[in-house]
Order: sequence, then structure tokens, then C-alpha cells
Amino acid sequence: MDSHFSNNNVLTAQISSLLHDGQKERASILIERIPQEEIRSYWEACLFFYENSYHKAAQHFRAASQSGFSSPLKHLQQQLQNNNEEEDFLKLLEHIEASDDISPHLIELKAMSLIQLHHLEEAETLIRRSLKTGKSSYLFQSVLVRILCEEGAFGEAIYLLNKMRQELPLNWEILNNLACIYNNIGKMEVALTLYGHAIPLAPQEAQLRLNHSIALLKSGRFSQGWQEHEWRLKLPFHSNLPRKKILPTLLPGQSLAHKKVLVTQEEGLGDGLMYARYLPLLAQTGAIIHVWGSDQLASLIERIEGVSVSQVGGTCPPYDYHCPFISLPRALSLYPSMPFNISTPYLTLSSKKKNYWQKKLHSVPKHKLRVGLVWAGGIHKDDRASRLLDYHRSIDLKTLKPLFGDPLIQFFSLQKGERACQQAEFSDHIIDYMSECETMEDTAAFIEALDIVITVDTSIVHLAGALGKETFLMDRFCNCWRWGFNQSQTPWYPSVKIYRQPYFNDWPSVVNLISAVLTKKALDKALS
Repeated sequence: MDSHFSNNNVLTAQISSLLHDGQKERASILIERIPQEEIRSYWEACLFFYENSYHKAAQHFRAASQSGFSSPLKHLQQQLQNNNEEEDFLKLLEHIEASDDISPHLIELKAMSLIQLHHLEEAETLIRRSLKTGKSSYLFQSVLVRILCEEGAFGEAIYLLNKMRQELPLNWEILNNLACIYNNIGKMEVALTLYGHAIPLAPQEAQLRLNHSIALLKSGRFSQGWQEHEWRLKLPFHSNLPRKKILPTLLPGQSLAHKKVLVTQEEGLGDGLMYARYLPLLAQTGAIIHVWGSDQLASLIERIEGVSVSQVGGTCPPYDYHCPFISLPRALSLYPSMPFNISTPYLTLSSKKKNYWQKKLHSVPKHKLRVGLVWAGGIHKDDRASRLLDYHRSIDLKTLKPLFGDPLIQFFSLQKGERACQQAEFSDHIIDYMSECETMEDTAAFIEALDIVITVDTSIVHLAGALGKETFLMDRFCNCWRWGFNQSQTPWYPSVKIYRQPYFNDWPSVVNLISAVLTKKALDKALS
């Protein structure tokens, strides 16, 4: 998390994992081994929290703070992995409020958990009431901006940030927040201008530079965007391999003959699938490519031209250079084939798996349109920002009900995870074979047997796109940079068509458009 954990990061990671898994006795034994009093006191407080002993937890968090541990409650909040833990954290804050003066810091923490739970009206009421006190106005205004953005009230958020900017014209965080909003709503030139004002004020702020890179990439300024995107490596949860050995930007024709390049998994499965397209280009330099990545992708990666080894788990192998998947386009950015002249499909599958799924779906009448469906992304327990984003990325399956009922269409679930249970209500319309898909290659072979895939912005859009399968992307209003703005096609995957919300959280419009297109496609197939 920060310098508090720098000497105990392995031990504290083990303690955190045990607490989340409910293994409190084992966690307690490890906590006793921590030599620093302030760190030990913090983890003792966490132990009481996970035992639901909120009064004792409150006492120990107070002790941790007094012994020199900075913002222990904020550290705990950043570790929370699900909504139940967020609810428990609010109960802890209630115990602290009962015995202490209610500080602006506690109000901020309460509001942030309410936002995470999407109790936005309650969070907004709390912050607007706190603003009336006249204390800590900058803090509360900043939290209110976050609430307004979650509600889609972008105009009010921009108005508030501009007022803050008048009072604090040299505050880079205000400029960054303004730029992020303009980026989210597709006002790219305004966003980039604001980043141009913010970066000279804080040129070494990695999050600011990363946000700038996202705006550059979304606006199609790829060469500059890839270079700027390397700032992410200065933030937590990215590659921890030495920066001095990262693959440099290569000149066209530059040889890496006999050099071992270790390509590593970073962020989600979709990122690995998207950037895997560049592995053959890297192989053309003569590099010996060793991919150290996800077990879900291993069998797909090992079939890509030029990959020597596809490793899962184990220890770090020897290498001359390393390169996270997301840094590949930066390393190859000077090549004339970058970034889009790499054709799809670029994934190949086992013939055995493909034949299996063709036979599996043989019972579906040939005249029916076979449609794969994904309505929700995966839940990232260790990433609170991703869990918050999922309120906007994913769809309740009931919202897709207008798609169902056409006798010429057969839907198949491609949904994994907790939200797969939603299909029980629609079992008459959706066939579920996903229990047979243990890896991404299994799912890919299933997709190959379908006519169309309909999905939200998750790894399946990358998998289907990399296979060249016709795909409809149901895209949120504040979308990912990959899908651009004001466009319905993506150069990353020519077979993907984008159906974006015309307004914030307007899924019905997306569903109605897709429904009309599907009906026509189903009729065309039936008549062909």
C-alpha cells in the first residue's frame, strides 16, 4: 500500500488474504510476527473488523493512528473486496462516530463506501449537508464531483469543478478531474487541452500522466499515447520487474536475434487477447519469446506464431528483456504495420475442440440464428474502481428481454461468474453450456460454432473479435478508450460493431437497436 508495508509486503499480503478467506486464527499468528508496533496495531484492528467486533476494531484503529500509522481506516477501505465488506465498514464507522468527534475524514470515508455501494442519493445528501458547515469545502466538493459523475450529472460536475478552479487555478487535481469528465463524454480536444495545463503543474504525477495517455489513445494519437501509457508502471499493481530491463522502443529492422524476451500478463484477460496480435511482429525481430501469463489464455498463446514458451505460474524465467503485454505496441510503435495493419483472425484453435462444438450444436436447426450472449463483466475483488465501473458496464439480464422470443433465434450463454445465475429466469430462451468451458480456448471453440456474439465490454469482445466473429458490442456511454468516440466500428476488430448508449445508462435504446438488427439477420438466414 505504501511505505508502512515496504518491509513486510509478503507477510502483510498473506495476512490480508487469510482475513478475506475467513482464516482468522492463522492471520492472528502472522500478525504477531510483525515487528513494527504501528503496523501490527493496524492488522490487529483489521482482525477485529473481520470478526465483526467493531468496538474493539475502533479502539485498535485509533491506537494505530496514534502510534504513527497514517490513515489506517483509509487503508482498510482500499482492501474491501465486496459489498458485504463495504456494509461492514459502514458499521465500523458508526462505532467510531459514536465515540469520536465526526471529522471530515470520517465523512469522506462514509461517502466513498456509499458510492461504492451505489447508494448515491444517501451519499449526496451526506456531502451536501457537510458542505453547509463551511468546513473542508475542497474535500467535500471533490467527493460531490465523484457522486455527480456516478449519477451522470456531468454538467453540474463540470460547473462545480470550474468554480473550484477559479479558487485554486494551479491545482492539478481539479484540472485532471475536469479532463477525465470531458474524456468520458467524448469531448477529446477539451480534455487534451486541460491535460496540457495540468501536466506542467505536476509532471511526475503518474496517475495524471496515465489519464493523459488514455485521452491520447481514445482520440487516435497512438504514437504519443503508447509512450505516455508507460507511466502506469509507476503505479501499484503493474509489473514489478526491473524497469531498466524493459524492452525499448525498437527501430524497424532492429535485430533481437537470440535475445530472450519475457512477455508478461498485465491487467485483464481482454488486454492479453488484444495485445497478443503483436507477438508475431515481435518474433520477426528474431527474439525468443517466452510468455508468462494466465492459465486461461495459455493454450491460445502457445499457438501464436513466434511464441517459444507459454508459461503459467512458477518462478520468473531468465530473460534479456521483459515486456508487459500492454507495452508491446509502444515497443513496436515505429513499425509501419502499427497499430492496425495486423489482420484478424490472429488466434488459432484446436481442431478437436472446434469439431466438438460443431457437433454439440448440431441439434439446433440449421435455419436458426445462433447467438452467444454476455451481459456482465467479471467482478475484480482486488480493484474497487473496477467494481464501481461495473455498475455501468454490465447489464441486468432482464433488460435484454426484448431480444428473446423470436422463434428464428437460439441464444447461448457465454456468461461466467456470479451473474450467470440470472439466466435461470430465461431458461426457455437461453441454452447454457458454459460449465464445459474451462479455458478461453474452450470458449473460443464454442464461439466459432455460433453466428453472432452479443456482449458487454468484457474479455469476450476481444476473444470474438480476435477470431473474426461477427460481434455486437453493447457499449456504455462513458466508454473505454479502445472503442473511440462517435463511431460504430473499431479498427482493432473489423468484425465488431459498436452499439453505444446515446445517453448515460440508456441500455433500452441499445437493446432496441440490436433487437431490430437481429430480427433481420434471423430472417435472412432462415430464407437463405
